[in-house]
Amino acid sequence: MKSSMKIAQLSLVFLFSFFIMSLTAPTVREKIVGKWVLTKAPGKSKNKINKRQEYILFESDGRMFSVRGGDVENARFIGKWDVDEESMTLFIQERSDSEEEMQIVKITETKMILSERKGKEIHFKKVR
Repeated sequence: MKSSMKIAQLSLVFLFSFFIMSLTAPTVREKIVGKWVLTKAPGKSKNKINKRQEYILFESDGRMFSVRGGDVENARFIGKWDVDEESMTLFIQERSDSEEEMQIVKITETKMILSERKGKEIHFKKVR
């Protein structure tokens, strides 16, 4: 009887811990917000990418900027972004009113891989 009570207590502690951890895990939206440096893209050599110092800035209010040359003064407003966390789809509404959908293949605190419509992957590294 004592052992089954201990097992029940341990099970409750485990379930409660898992529940608390799931509440504190960052959402996909929270992971996306920040400065992402382009590391690999279709048709661009790594050397060309490094020379351009190109990055994308995803802001928490849904605005999105492209920066070349590493300077925020060179920021170009792209448009707005949103994400469907369930389908892992990133929606980009450009200034020209065209909308692009990209599949989020992988996202961590420091790495994001997006897939274009044709299945070509774009890799980013988070720097802030």
